[in-house]
Amino acid sequence: MGDSDAGVTWEELSGTKQVQESDWSLTRRELGRWYLIENETDAKGKLRYNLHPWVRRSLRGGLVDKWQLSLQELEQIAKWKYDID
Repeated sequence: MGDSDAGVTWEELSGTKQVQESDWSLTRRELGRWYLIENETDAKGKLRYNLHPWVRRSLRGGLVDKWQLSLQELEQIAKWKYDID
């Protein structure tokens, strides 16, 4: 997903007020499940997160506040993606 220094740190994510620390574990797991985030380390060894461009735009544009997938919607997406009946 690009240069390892191009990602964002947890501090940068939490500074947007879009990602709460209490939700971060679940959020990171769900984004990883859909290949929308990658854990990276920068040249100084600090953990950074490379975000898919859609996730990055969603955070910047406030989409996270406006739209939250329900478990049923995630299941439906998986069914469509993997052609499960």
